[in-house]
Amino acid sequence: MSSSFSLLALPPATRALTGALVVMSLLLFALRLSLAPGDLKGIFGASSDPSLVFPWLVLLPGSVVWYPWTVLTSSFVENNLIEFLFSLFTLPLAARYLERVWGQVELFKFVFVVVVASNIIAVVVNVLEAFVLGNKELFLYGMSYHGLMALQVGFLVAFTQLIPEHQVQVFGGLAKVRVKSLPMLYVTVSNVACLIGYQSPYILIQFGWLVSWFYLRFIKLADPTSDFRGDRSETFAFSSWFPPFIQPYVAKVAGIAFDLAVKVGLLRAWTDVEMGGYAAVPGAARAEAERRRAMALKALDQRMATKPGSTVSPRLATVASLAGQPLASTSSASGSFSGPSGSLNAATTSGEDVLVGNAANDVGKD
Repeated sequence: MSSSFSLLALPPATRALTGALVVMSLLLFALRLSLAPGDLKGIFGASSDPSLVFPWLVLLPGSVVWYPWTVLTSSFVENNLIEFLFSLFTLPLAARYLERVWGQVELFKFVFVVVVASNIIAVVVNVLEAFVLGNKELFLYGMSYHGLMALQVGFLVAFTQLIPEHQVQVFGGLAKVRVKSLPMLYVTVSNVACLIGYQSPYILIQFGWLVSWFYLRFIKLADPTSDFRGDRSETFAFSSWFPPFIQPYVAKVAGIAFDLAVKVGLLRAWTDVEMGGYAAVPGAARAEAERRRAMALKALDQRMATKPGSTVSPRLATVASLAGQPLASTSSASGSFSGPSGSLNAATTSGEDVLVGNAANDVGKD
């Protein structure tokens, strides 16, 4: 098995989360095998969802008062093989990256907040539906919430904050999608599933998106060594999740909600930010560096395509323009360049590759 999925190769917090997923999901699978088909009928409406037989393991809105721990543990219980394999693939990859950026404590806090808050909101929604629509059997005891969907979209929101311009390949490399577009694609899947009758558990995606954004926007410590909280940058505003043509309207509604939250004391006013109450998270600088690297590579490709006969290496010219230093024309196979990191030499094409790599590192330090 790949080292990416080896528990021993994972950092501690990621290893604990992955282990919880494996143990809890296998426990549900073993319990379901221990029941005869006849035992599954007529118990909590379990003929369509066998997991309802175990309200102490998955989250049932009508039983959560008696099993309060399920608002946390149910998220590590996957109900079928496909969901289990998908979570087993995504959880170690995402959690490992965030653990290295945030640390163990912040990762655990993020997971706890997203999972518990999303499940509590789901319970409240089901209780309201039960009383408004008059179907308590369905909404309180006929559907269960389980799985990592809320946390998965929460991870995508965190990546949007840290590396928004990073591109990932989907459908076997047939298409490339920016990280900042992935959360809303997942939310769209949730919307479609809910409209066709699969509220449980897909509505957790919507709650996970909202909870994770709110936590990262207003609550999470920007730096463990400081008291600065949240990320109030415009690129992480709530309106940025929506298409450009409706962003102004979403921004107005979000502004009204923010002002109301300030009045009731839930959030601090923008004036507190201007006085130093908040600071941008380190991920903002990382995102800007990545954006600049992407622009540099694009410019490099354009120069190599349009100026094949230039006496100055296109790669060296691109690096020089990024560093803000002039570059003399080279008539031989060797050349030198003085930049912010000192004097760099490039004698061959491979040497230019090293130079470009060093320049990218310099850009990343900005």
